[in-house]
Amino acid sequence: MKPNTEKTQFNNGCPRSQKSGASLNILSFIIALFALGSCEDTLVKSAECDITAFTVDGTAWTISGANITYTYPPETEVTPLTPAITVSEGATITPASGAAQDVFTAGGLSYTVTAENGTTKTYVAKATKELYSGCDITAFTVDNVAWTISGTDITYTYPLETMIAALTPIIEVSHGASITPASGTPQYLFPPEGVSYTVTAENGTTKTYTARATKEQYYGCDIISFVVDGRAWIIDGTDITYSYLPGTPIPPLSSAVIELSPRAALVGSSFTADGATYTIMGENGETKTYTARVTTSQSGVTGECRWAITADPGGYTLTISGNGDMAGYDSSNDIPWNGYKDEIRTLAIEDGVTSIAAWAFSGCSGLTSATISNSVTDIDVDAFRGCIGLTSVTIPNSVEYIGRQVFSGCTGLTSVVIPSSVKEFDYRSFENCSSLTSVTISSSVKWIGYQAFIGCSGLTSVINYSTTPQDISEGAFSDVSAVTLRVPSSALDAYKSAERWKDFGTIEAIQQ
Repeated sequence: MKPNTEKTQFNNGCPRSQKSGASLNILSFIIALFALGSCEDTLVKSAECDITAFTVDGTAWTISGANITYTYPPETEVTPLTPAITVSEGATITPASGAAQDVFTAGGLSYTVTAENGTTKTYVAKATKELYSGCDITAFTVDNVAWTISGTDITYTYPLETMIAALTPIIEVSHGASITPASGTPQYLFPPEGVSYTVTAENGTTKTYTARATKEQYYGCDIISFVVDGRAWIIDGTDITYSYLPGTPIPPLSSAVIELSPRAALVGSSFTADGATYTIMGENGETKTYTARVTTSQSGVTGECRWAITADPGGYTLTISGNGDMAGYDSSNDIPWNGYKDEIRTLAIEDGVTSIAAWAFSGCSGLTSATISNSVTDIDVDAFRGCIGLTSVTIPNSVEYIGRQVFSGCTGLTSVVIPSSVKEFDYRSFENCSSLTSVTISSSVKWIGYQAFIGCSGLTSVINYSTTPQDISEGAFSDVSAVTLRVPSSALDAYKSAERWKDFGTIEAIQQ
């Protein structure tokens, strides 16, 4: 007899009982129960929907609740990022991991995680940048000139002659920062306190700068001029002197009118029977002490020559004697007879003297006549400039050169004869000789300098003995439309067509 058997089969993992008999045995029943419980477990799906990791370029972001954040340095370029995202097992995420996203937007980017069982959770991923903390002025320029920045002080020193006016600075500041007052705003930067500029960083930090313009200090501590009773004294180094003739009343030195270097000050003075001392302080604190004293010299040395003052009923005579050249001078204040300039009436240049120095008699306003010996070959620049009382002067045939502005401003001078020895005379030699009515030019003159007779408004006659029209510089004469030019008869046509000579109102032959 074949025994009853019972077979247990599984369908899709779940048990299915088969029996050949009428009932299940106990073992088969227990096995079926266990199989049924296992089947129920496989039917439950996961509800987990978390983001467990969020990295960009290998850098992990911070996950706090549903917020995912990371702060980049301030200089980071804002571009889409490609995050690598890890989620719960079995879950999915939208947008997908590895997709480039703009996570720098103000509200961030939402990511939705869906669990296996359909449960969802939303995260917000947001990238931020640190705010710039720099609040510095990095450059400060005015008219393309960079000022000096030292700590919070901004300075520049202008030359002495600079006019004080509003300046327009161009200012560069730290990245992301702002400045008040704004760059490009005109400001008065010269007052002692300057102008305050406040720089505000992107993160709110502030720094205040002070910009101040200054001008160079004057270094001079000199006495420029020293005048007593209308007479200018001679300043030689720190010695100030004036030569009075014997018996002349000497005014007190306390009445001196003193001109100083710009911004210098007289900080001390003392007076004695022999003179006075003056201490001058420059703007920079440098000091210099001068000594003023009266002299009674009436003669002295000038170069290879000597000078002497003698009294005459009508004034004083200055005599230059010796053999050779006089000394050269830089201005009328340097001449040794400067103290007598206003009293000299007559000048005598004796035989043997070969040159008349520059500025030698400039400003001798009382000079009325001058006699020059035939040994003189040169009359240097400005020699008789400003001799407004000079009415006559004889230029000897030995003179070859007449310098610039030699007789400039000699308004008492009525006639001039240029001797045959002179080859040329420099520019403005006779400018502003307003009383000059006639000029005689010898045939030896080859060139007439620029504006030589400019301002000679009284000129009516020019006699020129050259048979060939000379080179004549522009403006050598003022308006000559009313001036008569007399030339050799053989040269009439040449002068009438020659540049500048042809401008004379009348051109006629010299009467023999």
